[in-house]
Amino acid sequence: MCGRYVVPKTDGLASLFDVDLLAENLPEPTFNARPSFSLTDPEPPVPVIVEAIPDDDRLVRRMEPGFWSYIPSWAKELPRNTFNAVSEEAASKPTWKAAVKSKRCVVPAAAYYEAGGRGKNAYRYAFAHPGDEVLPLAGLWRWWRPAPDAPWLLTFAILTIPSPTPGIAAVHHRSPLVLDRGLVDTWLDPRQAGDQAFLDMAATRAADLVSGLRFWEVARLDVNSEEMLAPRVDASPLL
Repeated sequence: MCGRYVVPKTDGLASLFDVDLLAENLPEPTFNARPSFSLTDPEPPVPVIVEAIPDDDRLVRRMEPGFWSYIPSWAKELPRNTFNAVSEEAASKPTWKAAVKSKRCVVPAAAYYEAGGRGKNAYRYAFAHPGDEVLPLAGLWRWWRPAPDAPWLLTFAILTIPSPTPGIAAVHHRSPLVLDRGLVDTWLDPRQAGDQAFLDMAATRAADLVSGLRFWEVARLDVNSEEMLAPRVDASPLL
């Protein structure tokens, strides 16, 4: 799964992902982005990249503040645990099916965290690209608002895949779907009708990418600080 990650500086993301339009008040970088489980007390928004076709039929790529927990258009309130979506079945599930078809997004991450264990045996690991490149996490998105006169929220979830190696699976059995850079344009394009075969193809490529990530144990902190990524000096092997 993916329940916490590092938001990179937005300055370079526009050129890195060929963004046409930047929303006002884009979120600041953070070492501790987390899902929202409440509409009345949400976590800070995070930058999300989407594509849409406005009235002039021209495809526009935008970076918008995103609310991390997906809310389907038909929902009256925030559903439970919709911050991740299982890639192997998303195309057939009512919650995700419409978004798989034409509302796919990219969630830029400098790193992400996975946790496991309980009590004194609880642990957390950080995952990052070996060259510290930004990771394009695959997501599903939807505009939603609780009432006709309420402001719109761009809500999203991050897709996950089975963890591809024994070492990574020892940390957590699920990993985020990291997009192949060559697939980003097709992934974002709403004219590309998404189905389960499309998700499976993206997941297969993601398995190779996730297998090549570096990962290390970190302290179980809850702060917006680079200390979140500091290696634990007393780390012990999981296997």
